[in-house]
Amino acid sequence: MLFKTVFESYMTVSGEDRGAAYQDHLMFNAMNVFFPKSVPEISPIDLSDYLKDTRAKRIKRRGELVPLQPATLNKHTAFLRRILTHAEALGVTVQRFRWSAFVVMEAEQTTGFLTIPEEHTALVDIDDYIRPLFLFSVLSGVRQANAIALRWPQVDMNDRVIRFQAKSRRPGGKAYVVPLTSQIEGVLEDEWGNHIDYVFTFRAKRNNRWGYEQGKRYPLTKAVVRYWWEKLDLEKRWHDLRHTFGTRLYQETKDIHLVQRAMNHADVNTTMRYIHTDLSDVRSAMEILHNKVANLHQQEQIEDKPVPKFSRNFKGGALGGSRTTLGFQCLTLKVRAKRPFDAKRLFWASPSRSPLHHRATEGGRDAPSWQAANRGADAGGLAGRPHDVRPPGAYLLDFAKWTLNIP
Repeated sequence: MLFKTVFESYMTVSGEDRGAAYQDHLMFNAMNVFFPKSVPEISPIDLSDYLKDTRAKRIKRRGELVPLQPATLNKHTAFLRRILTHAEALGVTVQRFRWSAFVVMEAEQTTGFLTIPEEHTALVDIDDYIRPLFLFSVLSGVRQANAIALRWPQVDMNDRVIRFQAKSRRPGGKAYVVPLTSQIEGVLEDEWGNHIDYVFTFRAKRNNRWGYEQGKRYPLTKAVVRYWWEKLDLEKRWHDLRHTFGTRLYQETKDIHLVQRAMNHADVNTTMRYIHTDLSDVRSAMEILHNKVANLHQQEQIEDKPVPKFSRNFKGGALGGSRTTLGFQCLTLKVRAKRPFDAKRLFWASPSRSPLHHRATEGGRDAPSWQAANRGADAGGLAGRPHDVRPPGAYLLDFAKWTLNIP
């Protein structure tokens, strides 16, 4: 079966009106030239050569030729995998791929949000026709594509909402409702009457080859917005306005699910990537935590309970024992104070009988911990019981038997 035939079947099943359908067509056009025509002939070597050829291409960004991002290469790989999976569903035999070997490592995504000074700079220096779109985006958190394509029929002033068909792989998109606030309404009212259909427009300064006539209003485009945004030289993306909205909304409400609904995310993990905290937020949280811990220790002191102190070079305590042994001793001492019988049972069967403890204390019966354990045994009438050496963990078995009343 031909690669083109499988792709056409895939698009018929998945739908041509999906948000990602346009990108699927672009990737198919690139692969259809490079790959063999027959699907069973497509091999892992072909995919490797295709990624090598694609990586060598350059695209123009901010006036410079730059290579494609690793995320773009991974999208091409994922697209081929979907096509071959669909071919298998059609009964076509395809070659075996180890897809994880073709995943290109992506750099950590550098996302951020606008600070108040950066936002003020943008409001002052940005073009007058782009400023309303900027304000709408930072106030509502709407994606750039949805904001640019906003039409007046989508705005419902009676119910005070805006209805979108958001980005989604579902046919027709996903319903997305944005509530109107007084600030957003003010932005929209300023644009009322500029264009019969689109909300955000600009006035052409001259006639050009794209059919623009001087003095007439036309809808904003991504290219126009990108040109004026890059002139600000803020080293931030337009999409960071959405991050700014999510971060500020979470700082105000502390409700992650509310932010998820406001940003129309299907998964709350996606929302987590839109929430950013700076160093001052971390410092404030640490101060609150440290104060609470200090207050708890102060309350323990008032109740005449000893407050444990550990040095910076703590490696097992004064006895030179392991962390596990010393920690268990502290636990048994605490239990002994509250439940003497339980403590007696634990003391007789635990650290003093462990080979690990004998090696760590290097003192055998003369070690202080053994003497303390023996005193605990004496208090319970167990003096003289043999402290035989048993494997670590045997005391847990004895304690379990005693708890369950097993002889």
